[in-house]
Amino acid sequence: MVKVDCKGLPCPQPLIATRKAMRENAVGTEIEISVDNETARGNVTQMLADFGVTIAFEMHNGLFVGRFTNPEVKEEAASTLPAIEEMACPTTGVTAQQPTLLCATNVLGVGDDTLGAILMKGFLSTLAEWSPRPKEILFLNAGVKFCTKESGALDTLKALEASGVELLICGTCVDFYKIREQIAVGTITNMQRISQSIAQTSKLVRL
Repeated sequence: MVKVDCKGLPCPQPLIATRKAMRENAVGTEIEISVDNETARGNVTQMLADFGVTIAFEMHNGLFVGRFTNPEVKEEAASTLPAIEEMACPTTGVTAQQPTLLCATNVLGVGDDTLGAILMKGFLSTLAEWSPRPKEILFLNAGVKFCTKESGALDTLKALEASGVELLICGTCVDFYKIREQIAVGTITNMQRISQSIAQTSKLVRL
């Protein structure tokens, strides 16, 4: 049996860890998932339901623990997870072109900024699972703070850069926030280079 310990992991990490275990193990393998909150339990339950798998969680020492048998994943089931699985044209099956992401803030959504920062870090952590991965990420305004030594998303961004995703950081923004010496990942560039990327991309995703 394969055990996947997801306690303490923020959304969407339990989903990614579960999906990784499904990919890396043979059909018929028993997989045990442990999470420590209702949200993660519900998310994992729903994701597995999308693959036709039923899982029942029970409480053990303060954790929700559930087991399921690794299924044979069909393509139509995989397509229900566009942020984690392959993004393909539903009618032709042609793989989507690499998008360019514009990260112009350090929060995701409107409301509480503390929650928004948590959501943004969680979103960035899903990018390594995209297929195809983004061609590049453009960091503007407060978004440049994600590229600093103290960023909670630093390891995620380093992994993306190592995989070939280009990280372009607005130099004017870096100087405005006085954080040039703190930049630990990506390439500091200018607005001409950033605007060129925006103009040339076939798919721009603004965060």
